[in-house]
Amino acid sequence: MPRTAKFNYDYKKGSPWPYETLISQFDFPILKTEEQIQEEREQAGGLIVPYYRFSNEVTTSVIKNVQGLDLGKYNRIRPAVVTRLSDIYARGVISDAPVRVQHGSAKISEDIICIQKDKRAATYPRSEVYKVSDAKDQLVSVLASAYPSVNLDSLFRRSGVYNGIIPNLVYDAAMTNLAHVESDDYISPTLGYVKADEKIVSNGEIVTAEIAQVLDSYKEEYNKVFGYGGPRVLLYLGNGLIALVLVVLLYFCILFAKPSIFETGQRYFYLLFLFLLSTVVTCMAERFAPSILFLIP
Repeated sequence: MPRTAKFNYDYKKGSPWPYETLISQFDFPILKTEEQIQEEREQAGGLIVPYYRFSNEVTTSVIKNVQGLDLGKYNRIRPAVVTRLSDIYARGVISDAPVRVQHGSAKISEDIICIQKDKRAATYPRSEVYKVSDAKDQLVSVLASAYPSVNLDSLFRRSGVYNGIIPNLVYDAAMTNLAHVESDDYISPTLGYVKADEKIVSNGEIVTAEIAQVLDSYKEEYNKVFGYGGPRVLLYLGNGLIALVLVVLLYFCILFAKPSIFETGQRYFYLLFLFLLSTVVTCMAERFAPSILFLIP
């Protein structure tokens, strides 16, 4: 009879697994619970990753500006200043001013930022880029060992080097809001994967919350792989047609093997009753006690 596959295992968290060791028949994803998805959605909604665009134009402008500055008697250190400043701008410089958001209680991430460079966006640790004030300090720090006799801080203030250091990572509020909305809307429904032939649970092992989650996921995938996904009415119609065909076959078997049975209708109806009784018992056994299914004659 056409039928849907049935995951014939009953289990409860905190109880031992009463069946044989269960081995996965196929690869399947471990699905997150509704509580886990809701928790991740709340966490994603409470933290916003700021989005910046890397500006090559600003970087080029800053370097050209420094190359044209008059450092007086210290013009000899200009090439070193340009080199170090280029290294700083290659990593990125952001504004000292805090970023403002419009998402209620949501906060801007202080650990991660997103940078779009050459049409590609990627996340980076906030520590990998400089604020404007950090860039100034870094410039003085890396040059101080090479020029210990020069008051670099005073020189850079007087010559305008500091004034020329501006952010080349431009904050994009629209993309920040869009990326936040998309990340809030999409939460991955899976935790990981179990491969075929991997052990899921052993006989007698306590079914913990983690094991129950894997079993629930396996059951879900099992029903998709072996189950019937079409309209239920077609399934019932198929069952009815096959049952009708079997009854007709029984009729012709009797007709050609022993037609005398039809001389008294009671004999034929008795056979139909046995046929129906066997079908009902089989269906009940399949539903409530599959282990005794093969004991039914």
